[in-house]
Amino acid sequence: MRVSRTFVLGLAAVLAVSFVVGFWSERRLVDLPSKSAQPSVSSFSYTERGTAADALVSPTADLSAGLRRRNWRQFLVDPGLRGISWDDAQRLLKGMVHGPKRAAVYTALFRELYLRDREEALARVETLKGTPDYYLALRGVLEIRAKQEPNQALSQVRAVADTAQRDFLLRSMISSLSSEKPDVAWEWIRLVAPSAKSIELVGEVARAKSRQDPAAALAWAGKLPLSFERNKAVQSVVEQQAEKNPAAAAKTIDSLDNVSASLKTALEATILEKWLVSNSADALSWALARPDLSPAALQDGFKAFAESDPIGALESYNVVTSRLENIDKTALAKNVALGWMKTQPDSAASWLDQQLGEQLPGDVMRQIFYEWSTFDLGQAEKLSQSLGSVNGRDAAKTGLVMRLAADQPDKALDQVRTMENRVARLKAFYTAYDSVEKTDLIGAVKFKRKARDLGVIPQNEPPVLAPRP
Repeated sequence: MRVSRTFVLGLAAVLAVSFVVGFWSERRLVDLPSKSAQPSVSSFSYTERGTAADALVSPTADLSAGLRRRNWRQFLVDPGLRGISWDDAQRLLKGMVHGPKRAAVYTALFRELYLRDREEALARVETLKGTPDYYLALRGVLEIRAKQEPNQALSQVRAVADTAQRDFLLRSMISSLSSEKPDVAWEWIRLVAPSAKSIELVGEVARAKSRQDPAAALAWAGKLPLSFERNKAVQSVVEQQAEKNPAAAAKTIDSLDNVSASLKTALEATILEKWLVSNSADALSWALARPDLSPAALQDGFKAFAESDPIGALESYNVVTSRLENIDKTALAKNVALGWMKTQPDSAASWLDQQLGEQLPGDVMRQIFYEWSTFDLGQAEKLSQSLGSVNGRDAAKTGLVMRLAADQPDKALDQVRTMENRVARLKAFYTAYDSVEKTDLIGAVKFKRKARDLGVIPQNEPPVLAPRP
Protein backbone atom coordinates (compact mmCIF):
# COMPACT_ATOMS: atom_id res chain seq x y z
CA MET A 1 0.00 0.00 0.00
CA ARG A 2 1.38 3.40 -0.93
CA VAL A 3 0.59 6.75 0.63
CA SER A 4 0.29 9.86 -1.44
CA ARG A 5 2.83 12.64 -1.04
CA THR A 6 -0.05 15.00 -0.22
CA PHE A 7 -1.20 12.84 2.69
CA VAL A 8 2.29 12.40 4.08
CA LEU A 9 3.05 16.11 3.97
CA GLY A 10 -0.41 16.95 5.25
CA LEU A 11 -0.22 14.67 8.26
CA ALA A 12 3.27 15.87 9.11
CA ALA A 13 2.07 19.48 8.97
CA VAL A 14 -0.90 18.73 11.21
CA LEU A 15 1.30 17.02 13.77
CA ALA A 16 3.52 20.08 13.92
CA VAL A 17 0.63 22.52 14.22
CA SER A 18 -1.10 20.46 16.90
CA PHE A 19 1.78 20.85 19.35
CA VAL A 20 2.57 24.50 18.63
CA VAL A 21 -0.94 25.87 18.99
CA GLY A 22 -1.55 23.86 22.16
CA PHE A 23 1.13 25.83 24.02
CA TRP A 24 -1.17 27.97 26.16
CA SER A 25 -4.27 25.79 26.55
CA GLU A 26 -4.76 23.39 29.46
CA ARG A 27 -7.74 21.70 28.00
CA ARG A 28 -7.74 22.13 24.23
CA LEU A 29 -5.25 22.16 21.49
CA VAL A 30 -7.07 24.87 19.59
CA ASP A 31 -10.47 26.44 18.93
CA LEU A 32 -10.93 28.10 15.56
CA PRO A 33 -13.77 30.38 14.50
CA SER A 34 -16.76 28.35 13.38
CA LYS A 35 -17.48 27.89 9.70
CA SER A 36 -21.04 26.66 9.57
CA ALA A 37 -20.74 25.42 6.01
CA GLN A 38 -17.97 23.00 6.96
CA PRO A 39 -18.48 19.64 8.68
CA SER A 40 -17.38 19.37 12.31
CA VAL A 41 -14.41 17.17 13.15
CA SER A 42 -16.70 15.12 15.38
CA SER A 43 -18.80 14.16 12.34
CA PHE A 44 -15.92 12.36 10.63
CA SER A 45 -15.33 8.65 10.93
CA TYR A 46 -11.88 7.74 12.20
CA THR A 47 -12.04 4.12 11.07
CA GLU A 48 -10.19 4.76 7.83
CA ARG A 49 -6.62 5.97 7.79
CA GLY A 50 -6.28 9.54 6.59
CA THR A 51 -9.85 10.69 7.26
CA ALA A 52 -8.93 12.54 10.45
CA ALA A 53 -5.82 13.99 8.86
CA ASP A 54 -7.75 15.17 5.81
CA ALA A 55 -10.31 16.90 8.02
CA LEU A 56 -7.70 18.58 10.18
CA VAL A 57 -5.51 19.67 7.28
CA SER A 58 -8.40 21.55 5.71
CA PRO A 59 -7.96 25.25 6.61
CA THR A 60 -11.74 25.75 6.51
CA ALA A 61 -12.76 22.76 8.64
CA ASP A 62 -14.80 23.63 11.72
CA LEU A 63 -12.61 22.85 14.72
CA SER A 64 -14.73 24.83 17.16
CA ALA A 65 -15.27 21.74 19.30
CA GLY A 66 -11.51 21.57 19.83
CA LEU A 67 -9.19 18.64 20.26
CA ARG A 68 -8.07 17.88 23.77
CA ARG A 69 -4.40 17.13 24.20
CA ARG A 70 -5.12 13.71 25.66
CA ASN A 71 -7.15 12.78 22.55
CA TRP A 72 -4.43 13.76 20.10
CA ARG A 73 -3.27 10.15 19.78
CA GLN A 74 -6.80 8.78 19.54
CA PHE A 75 -8.08 11.16 16.86
CA LEU A 76 -4.99 11.79 14.79
CA VAL A 77 -1.88 9.70 15.30
CA ASP A 78 -3.33 6.21 15.58
CA PRO A 79 -5.85 6.59 12.71
CA GLY A 80 -3.18 8.23 10.58
CA LEU A 81 -0.87 5.23 10.95
CA ARG A 82 -3.43 2.42 10.81
CA GLY A 83 -2.47 -0.03 8.10
CA ILE A 84 0.52 2.01 6.94
CA SER A 85 3.42 0.07 5.43
CA TRP A 86 6.87 0.19 6.97
CA ASP A 87 8.33 1.97 3.95
CA ASP A 88 5.60 4.60 3.91
CA ALA A 89 6.01 5.17 7.65
CA GLN A 90 9.75 5.70 7.21
CA ARG A 91 9.12 8.31 4.53
CA LEU A 92 6.71 10.09 6.87
CA LEU A 93 9.16 10.02 9.78
CA LYS A 94 12.05 11.21 7.63
CA GLY A 95 10.24 14.48 7.04
CA MET A 96 9.68 15.14 10.75
CA VAL A 97 12.00 17.05 13.06
CA HIS A 98 13.19 15.12 16.12
CA GLY A 99 11.04 16.12 19.06
CA PRO A 100 7.86 15.22 21.00
CA LYS A 101 5.62 14.92 17.94
CA ARG A 102 7.99 12.59 16.11
CA ALA A 103 8.46 10.54 19.28
CA ALA A 104 4.70 10.13 19.61
CA VAL A 105 4.40 9.01 16.00
CA TYR A 106 7.32 6.58 16.31
CA THR A 107 5.82 4.93 19.39
CA ALA A 108 2.40 4.76 17.75
CA LEU A 109 3.95 3.11 14.69
CA PHE A 110 5.30 0.25 16.79
CA ARG A 111 2.00 -0.17 18.61
CA GLU A 112 0.37 -0.57 15.22
CA LEU A 113 3.12 -2.86 13.97
CA TYR A 114 2.94 -5.12 17.05
CA LEU A 115 -0.82 -5.50 16.73
CA ARG A 116 -0.40 -6.44 13.07
CA ASP A 117 2.67 -8.66 13.23
CA ARG A 118 4.16 -9.42 16.64
CA GLU A 119 7.31 -11.13 15.37
CA GLU A 120 8.12 -8.40 12.85
CA ALA A 121 7.70 -5.70 15.51
CA LEU A 122 10.02 -7.47 17.97
CA ALA A 123 12.60 -8.06 15.26
CA ARG A 124 12.58 -4.45 14.13
CA VAL A 125 12.98 -3.24 17.72
CA GLU A 126 16.15 -5.33 18.01
CA THR A 127 17.61 -3.74 14.89
CA LEU A 128 17.25 -0.30 16.53
CA LYS A 129 19.42 -1.05 19.57
CA GLY A 130 22.01 1.64 20.07
CA THR A 131 19.96 4.28 18.23
CA PRO A 132 17.91 7.15 19.73
CA ASP A 133 14.73 5.50 18.45
CA TYR A 134 15.22 2.20 20.26
CA TYR A 135 13.34 3.09 23.44
CA LEU A 136 10.55 4.82 21.51
CA ALA A 137 9.98 1.64 19.50
CA LEU A 138 10.26 -0.57 22.59
CA ARG A 139 7.71 1.58 24.36
CA GLY A 140 5.16 1.06 21.58
CA VAL A 141 5.69 -2.71 21.68
CA LEU A 142 5.53 -2.96 25.47
CA GLU A 143 2.36 -0.87 25.78
CA ILE A 144 0.52 -3.55 23.78
CA ARG A 145 2.45 -6.54 25.08
CA ALA A 146 1.71 -5.54 28.68
CA LYS A 147 -1.99 -6.15 28.00
CA GLN A 148 -1.53 -9.40 26.09
CA GLU A 149 1.46 -10.99 27.84
CA PRO A 150 2.10 -9.07 31.07
CA ASN A 151 4.71 -11.47 32.49
CA GLN A 152 6.74 -11.53 29.26
CA ALA A 153 6.50 -7.74 28.95
CA LEU A 154 7.72 -7.30 32.52
CA SER A 155 10.67 -9.63 31.91
CA GLN A 156 11.56 -7.71 28.78
CA VAL A 157 11.56 -4.34 30.50
CA ARG A 158 13.50 -5.66 33.50
CA ALA A 159 16.29 -6.59 31.12
CA VAL A 160 16.81 -2.90 30.22
CA ALA A 161 20.08 -1.80 31.82
CA ASP A 162 19.46 1.95 31.79
CA THR A 163 17.58 2.75 35.03
CA ALA A 164 15.94 5.95 33.76
CA GLN A 165 14.77 4.28 30.55
CA ARG A 166 13.54 1.26 32.49
CA ASP A 167 11.39 3.49 34.69
CA PHE A 168 10.15 5.36 31.61
CA LEU A 169 9.09 2.10 29.95
CA LEU A 170 7.52 0.76 33.14
CA ARG A 171 5.43 3.90 33.55
CA SER A 172 4.22 3.61 29.96
CA MET A 173 3.30 -0.05 30.47
CA ILE A 174 1.47 0.65 33.72
CA SER A 175 -0.49 3.49 32.14
CA SER A 176 -1.47 1.23 29.24
CA LEU A 177 -2.38 -1.67 31.52
CA SER A 178 -4.25 0.19 34.26
CA SER A 179 -7.55 0.54 32.38
CA GLU A 180 -7.89 -3.22 31.82
CA LYS A 181 -5.92 -4.82 34.67
CA PRO A 182 -5.67 -2.27 37.50
CA ASP A 183 -4.62 -4.87 40.09
CA VAL A 184 -1.62 -5.96 38.00
CA ALA A 185 -0.80 -2.33 37.26
CA TRP A 186 -0.83 -1.57 40.99
CA GLU A 187 1.68 -4.37 41.66
CA TRP A 188 3.96 -2.96 38.98
CA ILE A 189 3.87 0.56 40.42
CA ARG A 190 6.02 -0.74 43.29
CA LEU A 191 8.78 -1.39 40.74
CA VAL A 192 8.94 2.26 39.64
CA ALA A 193 11.13 4.80 41.43
CA PRO A 194 8.91 7.26 43.38
CA SER A 195 8.35 10.51 41.51
CA ALA A 196 5.62 12.94 40.50
CA LYS A 197 4.99 10.77 37.43
CA SER A 198 4.63 7.60 39.48
CA ILE A 199 2.02 9.35 41.63
CA GLU A 200 0.03 10.04 38.47
CA LEU A 201 0.03 6.28 37.84
CA VAL A 202 -1.57 5.76 41.25
CA GLY A 203 -4.34 8.04 40.05
CA GLU A 204 -4.81 6.06 36.84
CA VAL A 205 -5.14 2.79 38.75
CA ALA A 206 -7.58 4.36 41.20
CA ARG A 207 -9.77 5.69 38.38
CA ALA A 208 -9.80 2.27 36.73
CA LYS A 209 -10.81 0.60 40.00
CA SER A 210 -13.52 3.22 40.50
CA ARG A 211 -15.01 2.43 37.10
CA GLN A 212 -15.36 -1.18 38.19
CA ASP A 213 -16.66 -0.60 41.77
CA PRO A 214 -16.60 2.93 43.27
CA ALA A 215 -17.23 1.81 46.85
CA ALA A 216 -14.54 -0.87 46.75
CA ALA A 217 -12.11 1.57 45.10
CA LEU A 218 -12.69 4.15 47.83
CA ALA A 219 -12.16 1.53 50.54
CA TRP A 220 -8.93 0.42 48.84
CA ALA A 221 -7.70 3.99 48.49
CA GLY A 222 -8.41 4.77 52.14
CA LYS A 223 -6.22 1.90 53.31
CA LEU A 224 -3.09 2.81 51.37
CA PRO A 225 -0.27 3.27 53.90
CA LEU A 226 1.50 6.23 52.30
CA SER A 227 -0.39 9.50 52.70
CA PHE A 228 0.59 10.98 49.32
CA GLU A 229 -0.57 7.82 47.52
CA ARG A 230 -3.73 7.67 49.63
CA ASN A 231 -4.62 11.29 48.85
CA LYS A 232 -4.01 10.83 45.13
CA ALA A 233 -6.05 7.65 45.01
CA VAL A 234 -8.99 9.15 46.94
CA GLN A 235 -8.98 12.23 44.71
CA SER A 236 -8.92 10.08 41.58
CA VAL A 237 -11.80 7.89 42.78
CA VAL A 238 -13.89 10.99 43.45
CA GLU A 239 -12.90 12.44 40.05
CA GLN A 240 -14.09 9.30 38.31
CA GLN A 241 -17.33 9.25 40.27
CA ALA A 242 -17.96 12.93 39.55
CA GLU A 243 -17.70 12.28 35.80
CA LYS A 244 -20.99 10.36 35.90
CA ASN A 245 -22.66 11.38 39.13
CA PRO A 246 -21.36 14.53 40.81
CA ALA A 247 -24.16 14.47 43.39
CA ALA A 248 -23.01 11.03 44.54
CA ALA A 249 -19.42 12.24 44.59
CA ALA A 250 -20.51 15.13 46.82
CA LYS A 251 -21.94 12.62 49.31
CA THR A 252 -18.73 10.62 49.09
CA ILE A 253 -16.51 13.47 50.27
CA ASP A 254 -18.86 14.15 53.18
CA SER A 255 -18.33 10.55 54.30
CA LEU A 256 -14.54 10.83 54.39
CA ASP A 257 -12.69 11.07 57.70
CA ASN A 258 -9.37 12.77 58.46
CA VAL A 259 -9.19 14.64 55.15
CA SER A 260 -6.62 17.41 54.97
CA ALA A 261 -7.74 20.93 54.06
CA SER A 262 -5.82 20.85 50.77
CA LEU A 263 -7.33 17.51 49.73
CA LYS A 264 -10.81 18.70 50.71
CA THR A 265 -10.39 21.78 48.50
CA ALA A 266 -9.17 19.65 45.60
CA LEU A 267 -12.15 17.28 45.96
CA GLU A 268 -14.67 20.13 46.12
CA ALA A 269 -13.11 21.72 43.05
CA THR A 270 -13.25 18.41 41.15
CA ILE A 271 -16.94 17.98 41.92
CA LEU A 272 -17.82 21.56 41.05
CA GLU A 273 -15.94 21.37 37.72
CA LYS A 274 -18.23 18.53 36.64
CA TRP A 275 -21.43 19.50 38.43
CA LEU A 276 -21.57 23.13 37.36
CA VAL A 277 -21.41 21.99 33.73
CA SER A 278 -24.09 19.31 34.05
CA ASN A 279 -26.47 21.00 36.52
CA SER A 280 -25.39 24.45 37.67
CA ALA A 281 -28.47 25.03 39.85
CA ASP A 282 -27.91 21.94 41.99
CA ALA A 283 -24.17 22.53 42.10
CA LEU A 284 -24.59 26.10 43.36
CA SER A 285 -27.18 25.03 45.91
CA TRP A 286 -24.72 22.48 47.27
CA ALA A 287 -21.81 24.91 47.24
CA LEU A 288 -23.66 27.81 48.87
CA ALA A 289 -25.04 25.51 51.59
CA ARG A 290 -21.54 24.49 52.67
CA PRO A 291 -20.38 26.95 55.33
CA ASP A 292 -16.78 25.80 55.06
CA LEU A 293 -16.57 25.62 51.27
CA SER A 294 -13.13 26.64 50.03
CA PRO A 295 -13.30 29.75 47.79
CA ALA A 296 -10.46 28.23 45.76
CA ALA A 297 -12.65 25.21 44.95
CA LEU A 298 -15.39 27.47 43.61
CA GLN A 299 -12.90 29.47 41.55
CA ASP A 300 -11.45 26.34 39.95
CA GLY A 301 -14.90 24.98 39.20
CA PHE A 302 -15.94 28.14 37.40
CA LYS A 303 -13.12 27.87 34.89
CA ALA A 304 -14.45 24.64 33.39
CA PHE A 305 -18.02 25.95 33.70
CA ALA A 306 -17.28 29.08 31.66
CA GLU A 307 -15.57 27.03 28.98
CA SER A 308 -18.70 24.91 28.55
CA ASP A 309 -21.41 27.50 29.21
CA PRO A 310 -20.23 31.14 29.41
CA ILE A 311 -23.72 32.58 29.81
CA GLY A 312 -24.55 30.19 32.64
CA ALA A 313 -21.21 30.96 34.26
CA LEU A 314 -21.87 34.71 34.13
CA GLU A 315 -25.31 34.30 35.71
CA SER A 316 -23.86 32.06 38.41
CA TYR A 317 -20.96 34.47 38.96
CA ASN A 318 -23.44 37.20 39.84
CA VAL A 319 -25.22 34.89 42.29
CA VAL A 320 -22.02 33.78 43.99
CA THR A 321 -20.48 37.24 44.34
CA SER A 322 -23.71 38.58 45.83
CA ARG A 323 -24.10 35.68 48.30
CA LEU A 324 -20.56 34.98 49.46
CA GLU A 325 -18.70 37.76 51.23
CA ASN A 326 -15.39 35.89 51.48
CA ILE A 327 -15.11 35.08 47.77
CA ASP A 328 -12.19 36.61 45.89
CA LYS A 329 -14.08 38.41 43.15
CA THR A 330 -10.94 39.08 41.13
CA ALA A 331 -9.81 35.45 41.19
CA LEU A 332 -13.31 34.21 40.32
CA ALA A 333 -13.64 36.69 37.43
CA LYS A 334 -10.21 35.66 36.19
CA ASN A 335 -11.21 32.00 36.02
CA VAL A 336 -14.52 32.79 34.33
CA ALA A 337 -12.63 34.74 31.67
CA LEU A 338 -10.00 32.02 31.20
CA GLY A 339 -12.71 29.46 30.56
CA TRP A 340 -14.77 31.77 28.37
CA MET A 341 -11.79 32.72 26.21
CA LYS A 342 -11.78 29.24 24.66
CA THR A 343 -14.91 30.04 22.67
CA GLN A 344 -15.43 33.82 22.76
CA PRO A 345 -12.19 35.66 23.54
CA ASP A 346 -13.55 39.06 22.49
CA SER A 347 -16.54 38.83 24.83
CA ALA A 348 -14.38 37.42 27.64
CA ALA A 349 -11.87 40.26 27.35
CA SER A 350 -14.52 42.99 27.27
CA TRP A 351 -16.40 41.53 30.23
CA LEU A 352 -13.26 41.12 32.33
CA ASP A 353 -12.20 44.68 31.61
CA GLN A 354 -15.63 45.98 32.62
CA GLN A 355 -15.67 43.91 35.81
CA LEU A 356 -12.25 44.73 37.16
CA GLY A 357 -11.04 47.90 35.44
CA GLU A 358 -7.72 49.05 36.89
CA GLN A 359 -7.61 46.00 39.22
CA LEU A 360 -7.45 43.76 36.16
CA PRO A 361 -5.04 40.79 36.47
CA GLY A 362 -2.80 41.51 33.50
CA ASP A 363 -1.65 37.90 33.07
CA VAL A 364 -5.18 36.86 32.12
CA MET A 365 -5.63 39.58 29.53
CA ARG A 366 -2.20 38.83 28.09
CA GLN A 367 -3.12 35.17 27.72
CA ILE A 368 -6.47 35.93 26.11
CA PHE A 369 -4.96 38.21 23.48
CA TYR A 370 -1.96 35.96 22.87
CA GLU A 371 -4.32 33.07 22.12
CA TRP A 372 -6.86 35.09 20.18
CA SER A 373 -4.32 36.80 17.91
CA THR A 374 -3.42 33.40 16.46
CA PHE A 375 -6.79 33.21 14.78
CA ASP A 376 -7.86 36.81 14.23
CA LEU A 377 -5.03 39.29 14.67
CA GLY A 378 -6.97 42.20 13.18
CA GLN A 379 -9.93 41.85 15.53
CA ALA A 380 -7.63 41.31 18.50
CA GLU A 381 -5.73 44.51 17.69
CA LYS A 382 -8.99 46.43 17.27
CA LEU A 383 -10.40 45.33 20.62
CA SER A 384 -7.12 45.98 22.43
CA GLN A 385 -7.55 49.68 21.59
CA SER A 386 -11.14 49.84 22.83
CA LEU A 387 -10.78 48.34 26.31
CA GLY A 388 -11.82 50.78 29.01
CA SER A 389 -8.89 50.56 31.41
CA VAL A 390 -5.23 51.46 30.85
CA ASN A 391 -4.15 48.19 32.47
CA GLY A 392 -6.48 46.24 30.21
CA ARG A 393 -5.24 47.92 27.04
CA ASP A 394 -1.57 47.53 27.95
CA ALA A 395 -1.98 43.90 29.04
CA ALA A 396 -3.82 43.08 25.82
CA LYS A 397 -1.10 44.69 23.73
CA THR A 398 1.55 42.76 25.64
CA GLY A 399 -0.21 39.56 24.58
CA LEU A 400 -0.07 40.73 20.96
CA VAL A 401 3.63 41.58 21.35
CA MET A 402 4.36 38.10 22.68
CA ARG A 403 2.66 36.58 19.63
CA LEU A 404 4.26 38.87 17.04
CA ALA A 405 7.81 39.29 18.32
CA ALA A 406 9.49 36.24 16.81
CA ASP A 407 8.09 36.52 13.27
CA GLN A 408 6.99 40.14 12.94
CA PRO A 409 9.21 42.23 15.25
CA ASP A 410 8.34 45.53 13.54
CA LYS A 411 4.63 44.93 14.15
CA ALA A 412 5.42 43.97 17.73
CA LEU A 413 7.26 47.28 18.13
CA ASP A 414 4.23 49.12 16.74
CA GLN A 415 2.16 47.61 19.54
CA VAL A 416 4.73 48.54 22.16
CA ARG A 417 4.76 52.17 20.97
CA THR A 418 1.04 52.58 21.68
CA MET A 419 1.23 51.32 25.27
CA GLU A 420 0.41 53.98 27.85
CA ASN A 421 2.16 52.87 31.03
CA ARG A 422 5.93 53.36 30.89
CA VAL A 423 6.86 50.30 32.97
CA ALA A 424 4.46 48.07 31.04
CA ARG A 425 5.84 49.47 27.78
CA LEU A 426 9.45 48.71 28.74
CA LYS A 427 8.57 45.20 29.92
CA ALA A 428 6.74 44.52 26.68
CA PHE A 429 9.67 45.84 24.68
CA TYR A 430 12.11 43.54 26.45
CA THR A 431 9.75 40.61 25.91
CA ALA A 432 9.97 41.29 22.19
CA TYR A 433 13.71 41.97 22.31
CA ASP A 434 14.44 38.69 24.09
CA SER A 435 12.40 36.80 21.51
CA VAL A 436 14.32 38.35 18.60
CA GLU A 437 17.67 37.87 20.36
CA LYS A 438 17.15 34.11 20.65
CA THR A 439 17.34 33.63 16.89
CA ASP A 440 19.02 36.76 15.50
CA LEU A 441 21.63 38.63 17.55
CA ILE A 442 22.31 41.20 14.83
CA GLY A 443 18.59 41.65 14.29
CA ALA A 444 18.16 42.22 18.02
CA VAL A 445 20.72 45.06 17.97
CA LYS A 446 18.91 46.66 15.03
CA PHE A 447 15.59 46.13 16.78
CA LYS A 448 16.83 47.95 19.89
CA ARG A 449 18.33 50.77 17.81
CA LYS A 450 15.01 51.29 16.03
CA ALA A 451 13.16 51.31 19.36
CA ARG A 452 15.58 53.96 20.63
CA ASP A 453 15.10 56.08 17.51
CA LEU A 454 11.32 55.87 17.87
CA GLY A 455 11.44 56.86 21.53
CA VAL A 456 10.17 53.51 22.80
CA ILE A 457 13.19 53.22 25.10
CA PRO A 458 15.52 55.99 26.41
CA GLN A 459 18.27 57.26 24.12
CA ASN A 460 20.97 56.28 26.61
CA GLU A 461 20.04 52.59 26.50
CA PRO A 462 23.08 50.54 25.41
CA PRO A 463 22.67 48.42 22.27
CA VAL A 464 22.74 45.11 24.16
CA LEU A 465 22.28 43.65 27.63
CA ALA A 466 20.37 46.60 29.10
CA PRO A 467 18.99 46.08 32.62
CA ARG A 468 15.35 44.98 32.78
CA PRO A 469 12.80 47.24 34.46
